[in-house]
Amino acid sequence: MTTINSNTPPRPAFTWLFLATPTGHPNVTPIVVRTEANTEDEARKRFIGWSLVFAAQIRTGTPYQVGWYDPITGMSWHVHGSSVVEDITGVLHA
Repeated sequence: MTTINSNTPPRPAFTWLFLATPTGHPNVTPIVVRTEANTEDEARKRFIGWSLVFAAQIRTGTPYQVGWYDPITGMSWHVHGSSVVEDITGVLHA
């Protein structure tokens, strides 16, 4: 099992998901494409030649992250977190 160093360069702020079909083939079944970028426009520019429909924007920026890869099973695991104290400061709950 390989551990991924958590001191990697900063990641883009979001993971973007789109339903995509190749331009010129509008009747095919869409696939889900995923990329990391700071803006939706930046993410869309990575799929030239594809017709995209926005599906999701997932925040990836986090101060705490660790990941590992198991070459035997081919599984990649990533855990992301943040400071609970910082996240809940000023938040009111019912």
